Amino acid sequence: MSMTLTEAAEITIDAYDHRITTHWRSKPGMGKNETIEEKVIAPLADKYNEPFGLHVVHLSTMDGIDVRGIPMPTEIETKDGKVMISKCTRSDLMPPIGSPRRGLVFLDEVMQVQDQSVLKPVARYVWERKIGEYSLPPGWGIVMASNRATDKSGVSRGLAFFTNRTMVLPIHGDLDTWVTWAITHEINPMIIGFAKYKSGRIFNDDVPDDPDQPFLTPRSLVQCGKVLMTLDNMTLAMHACSGLIGDGEAAELIAFIEVANEMPDFEVIVRNPEGTKVPQSSDAQYAITQMLAHEVSPETAVPVFKYLSRLSKEFQVMCLRDAMLRPNAQSLMANEEFAKWIQKNSQLVLTASGMPQ
Repeated sequence: MSMTLTEAAEITIDAYDHRITTHWRSKPGMGKNETIEEKVIAPLADKYNEPFGLHVVHLSTMDGIDVRGIPMPTEIETKDGKVMISKCTRSDLMPPIGSPRRGLVFLDEVMQVQDQSVLKPVARYVWERKIGEYSLPPGWGIVMASNRATDKSGVSRGLAFFTNRTMVLPIHGDLDTWVTWAITHEINPMIIGFAKYKSGRIFNDDVPDDPDQPFLTPRSLVQCGKVLMTLDNMTLAMHACSGLIGDGEAAELIAFIEVANEMPDFEVIVRNPEGTKVPQSSDAQYAITQMLAHEVSPETAVPVFKYLSRLSKEFQVMCLRDAMLRPNAQSLMANEEFAKWIQKNSQLVLTASGMPQ
């Protein structure tokens, strides 16, 4: 049974209190790392009202020495006199000296590890919280992440004794969770619009048969948004996006952007919300809805939603929901004229907020 990233975060917060290691598994590029930082570490810091550390370890880049520590000859005193033994230095999996009292060690790319001399000590670490002579501080927990064996990303066959020591959380893509993240991180609004328009392709579980072929994921789409913000030459932008998400998806993205460029300007809509042309194609409606949600302000809210009322309820709800996620949402709702509009359209507001009608 798979779950959303938000659900995995909530389970991981609870698992920390029980000293259980969670293992997040999903298709590449779904946002596991960002979610752990923002929806696990930050809430735990709030919960305990103290700093909460995060020690990230890319396990696939490590070997047995990194995990166990470097053996060092050490002289010790015994009843029979001094003898030489081998002691290992502190493992790189341990939180750095001076870390906060509480925190999580994040073991990333766990199942990409091919060397069992790495996995075996890690199995002990996630269960006993020990490597060699070193123990994980009592306020620290462990969370792991990896891709799945079906993702063609170098994932090794799992070990039963390793799996049985963790709580495995299979994760699927979720548009609403990603849109909330994208808006709060001010991702290019046309990228958000395209993600909604092609959600079935971005958040599915498929990966190409050819591991060298670029493919579309939320992560690679965000990178396209950065390219499109700086490259004015659309031919170069097409080549750049092809290198991130593949030729076919890049062509569709550029076509979507070109449709967006032909939309009426925001200022024109605000000046004449009832007379400005409304696009008829679905891709243009996705694009204009996202543009309006990104640009709307307390001063322009009334004409913007007057214009939106000429689109279907689906797009009105979509725009209102995304506008409410933006940093200026509180001032938007405090606008007197917009407050009157909200009263007249209470059913729409309830739908956008996810409340039962």
